[in-house]
Amino acid sequence: MSADSTDEMELLARRFKEATRERIKRTRLATPPEARLARAAKIAENVRTLPEFGAARTVLAYAAVRGEADVGALEADVRARGGRWVLPRVEGSSLTLHEVPEGEPLVPGAFGIPEPSPSFPVVAPEDVDFALIPALAVDERGHRIGWGGGFYDRLLGRLTCAFRCAVVYDFQLIAEAPVQGHDVAVDAVVSERQCLIFGRG
Repeated sequence: MSADSTDEMELLARRFKEATRERIKRTRLATPPEARLARAAKIAENVRTLPEFGAARTVLAYAAVRGEADVGALEADVRARGGRWVLPRVEGSSLTLHEVPEGEPLVPGAFGIPEPSPSFPVVAPEDVDFALIPALAVDERGHRIGWGGGFYDRLLGRLTCAFRCAVVYDFQLIAEAPVQGHDVAVDAVVSERQCLIFGRG
């Protein structure tokens, strides 16, 4: 394949991803809050059916913003079995992971996303057993489209021992996402109606 063809494919992939981001963001923000809450509750129920989640002692989650599916209800499940609830914090161009002590508040972070305090215990990516991964869209092969910053693509490759599960609403599932060199697939995707398991990538 020529360099020109490769450049053209990269350009088309970027355009597709940007158009998909805009469409999903509009749909997600147009969904009434009560509908999002109901769907998030069903998503949590579906995550609970995964044996990988039930066995996990260290679970990476995220603080939901901008209409994302809220996975906070799963924190109680993890703590009830003596597990660790972990959230990411932006540090430069990477995400660092921190255990959140029970009852401790988050602090305002980069991009308006609540984050753990840098004083909270650091967790190595390879110590995570199960990772709840946000996305703007995920396709039927486990390839996700994020916000475009590449933070989670860089993190996913470091979660070497984790079962990586994208969390989305049903309307965020797409037939196929273009795959670029930096993209890393997830092992499963859960929505309010479906659990799709792809296997460890």
